[in-house]
Amino acid sequence: MTEVYASEFKEAQAAVDRTIKCPDVAAIAMVLIWLYWSRKPNIAITYHIRYGIRQALWGRDLPGVQDSKFRDIWDKAANWGGAGMGELADPSPGPDKLVEDAEAYQVLRGILTDKEAKANDLYIAGLKNMEVAEELEVTQGRATQLRTQTAAKWKRLCE
Repeated sequence: MTEVYASEFKEAQAAVDRTIKCPDVAAIAMVLIWLYWSRKPNIAITYHIRYGIRQALWGRDLPGVQDSKFRDIWDKAANWGGAGMGELADPSPGPDKLVEDAEAYQVLRGILTDKEAKANDLYIAGLKNMEVAEELEVTQGRATQLRTQTAAKWKRLCE
């Protein structure tokens, strides 16, 4: 550590000693202060001191140093080399669900009234409620009712 930064880390050590009584937590705080400072050295050291101390007092730990009440993403990894994402579910629906939804949407289009269908098309196009109401020449409340009725019919179809 150069002389320029030595005084700043002496200030950090003094702040940690004043605030934290447990030597293990104090050591973690100093490491966190250094870590945060190394990532953004252009920010004042006092910010990193406050943040590092808070994180240590809240139970933050460095991955792999010791057990912590927080869980690290690597704890559940199937392997370290590929980050083991095998346990994570794919959020996108499968092709069978897409086909099922497309068929249900066609059924929905068949049971919607003309106004509900037009309102649905306008909402899908991204128009706001006020714009849909103007286009359909109804009040904003009625446009909302049409959207709610369409959503209720969709929900019944998907049950």
